[in-house]
Amino acid sequence: MATALEDASTFAQDPLLVGPITAAVVSQGLVVMAEDPAVAGHAQRASLAMQVLAVPSDFNKRFSWAVSNDGVLVAAWVSGNKTTALNSLKAAVASVWNAVAGITQY
Repeated sequence: MATALEDASTFAQDPLLVGPITAAVVSQGLVVMAEDPAVAGHAQRASLAMQVLAVPSDFNKRFSWAVSNDGVLVAAWVSGNKTTALNSLKAAVASVWNAVAGITQY
């Protein structure tokens, strides 16, 4: 049986995730660009969004590794339950957006 870290590594490097993760990242970038500038950390969040929207493919690996810490998502993916995993991918990307943007506190 694989360990959680092995599963996370398998997930993060799966070539079948390139398209879905890129789509989820672009989607979240659009959400961030539309948010109220008064949102805590907005400047950093928006900076990441602008970079993502300019060249989405540059961020696939970064977000793949970041969301690989979502144990439920990873377990669904590696067990073959791709539909469940893909349905929760947007929420997983949203949950790591601040960390990827470099926001450590508000």
